[in-house]
Amino acid sequence: MAVDNTNGFAEFSRMRSAQNKGLGFWGWMAIVLCVYIIFMPAKKQDVTDTQIAQVEKVDMSSVPRQTISSDKIAATIQGFRISGINLDDYKEKKGEMDNVELLSGDDEFVEIGMTIDGKPSMQPKAVTEKVGKDGVLTMSWSPVPGVFVRRRFVPQAYTISIFDEIRNGKNKEISVSQNVRLVRNMGEKNRVAVKTGGISNVGGSIKRDTFESIGKNSVTYSADKESFIGFSDQYWEVIAAPYGLKKNTINMAQRSDKMFVADAVTEPIKILADHTVTINSAVFAGPKTQKVLLDASKIIPGIDRTIDYGWFVFLTRPFLWTLNQLHNLIPNYGIAIILLTLLIRGFMWPLSKKSYESAAKMQKIQPEVRMIQQRYASDKTRLQQEMMMLYKRHKVNPFSSLGVMILQIPIFFALYKTLLIAVPLRQAEFLWLSDLSVMDPYFILPILMAVTMRMQNRINRKSGVDVGAKFMKYMPIIFAVLFAWMPSGLVLYWTVSNLVGVLQMKIMQKDKK
Repeated sequence: MAVDNTNGFAEFSRMRSAQNKGLGFWGWMAIVLCVYIIFMPAKKQDVTDTQIAQVEKVDMSSVPRQTISSDKIAATIQGFRISGINLDDYKEKKGEMDNVELLSGDDEFVEIGMTIDGKPSMQPKAVTEKVGKDGVLTMSWSPVPGVFVRRRFVPQAYTISIFDEIRNGKNKEISVSQNVRLVRNMGEKNRVAVKTGGISNVGGSIKRDTFESIGKNSVTYSADKESFIGFSDQYWEVIAAPYGLKKNTINMAQRSDKMFVADAVTEPIKILADHTVTINSAVFAGPKTQKVLLDASKIIPGIDRTIDYGWFVFLTRPFLWTLNQLHNLIPNYGIAIILLTLLIRGFMWPLSKKSYESAAKMQKIQPEVRMIQQRYASDKTRLQQEMMMLYKRHKVNPFSSLGVMILQIPIFFALYKTLLIAVPLRQAEFLWLSDLSVMDPYFILPILMAVTMRMQNRINRKSGVDVGAKFMKYMPIIFAVLFAWMPSGLVLYWTVSNLVGVLQMKIMQKDKK
């Protein structure tokens, strides 16, 4: 019996249509969401009355300010506080002169302090300060009689290292604890798939607590290894690490004035009489890029693991790396996204082709399928057995066409995450788009995406297939509305992917004629 290749393609499309009548896009979305909810770690129920929630404001108006800088940042030092951290390589708005500023204003800061024999050493008015030619700020003070501290702030790239040289001039042993405190407002709220809020390294495990969750319940962690605390936004983060000491108690809470506070207190160490000990800590303030964080991890171990790559990290990281490599070849992220799309569709091509070929075989055996269905209509068990034997005899996998659909789910979510966390994509231009990380302000791409989806439907109809389901007729419009507020870089990917998909389908049709 001759094979009707046109009908083979029609069966392939009909199977896809039947699948869409089943779960569909939102059905798969629901499955993924359910899996996430099932395996999502239970939220830690933490204490609601922590010490940091009660911290009072300190009048710093009379404390002098100094500025330190590296080749990447400039920061203000006021007493023991670091604030107003300018990122020299990033502008707040495209085309303007103002740099991105972290911990801006008097109410936001990171503070590196200590207690000696249980008494706070904070005496900002008694501090002497000096900035050397190498950009290192040195300050000295005597927190209690007989104890002398010399602190150095050493800026390097996006990291400020703090070295505290403590000399015990007393005739008895003293106990010293180091504490770190960050204070900031909420800033930007969560975006879909991007959490903003507190971040900490607890014994080697990265913990993420959103601003919303911290506002409801304060958080307490205990760590017996080097750790750090901080706050993370979509593109930036500020991390403070008392990494010279091992045991830490970490707290995060929202104060009554709505400011968020993160606090880490270390286990006391003993300094013998007439001995000197140096305690180290560090602050990172900069972009969340893997290269930058990997360099910073030489000073703050574990900080390179603070990027949230999402559920499909095994795809997100390679996508992000590939996107950056393509940009190095052609310095335009719009073109890089198009090239990445071609690579992804090329990777999926063998599976798409195999799926189509399997659908053609299914069409060829349809007469036998109908005969078996009629013969064993009243015996479901025998019907299934005969069908499986038929598929095995003709080497047909009836579920192979699901492969492309299933594979698209992690690819979609991974690419979505990639485009949200890619710092270089921020303010990246392409054609009429001034920023590929935000929505298309003119809705041109969502419309083009709907048009390309419509083209896919048309190619099915030309093959004699009744795509049929009403929702399929309106899917281009639905998707255009949904994607209208998504990052334009993602809509660009989807539009190009649709066009490539149409071309591939035409090629497969031609090969089967």
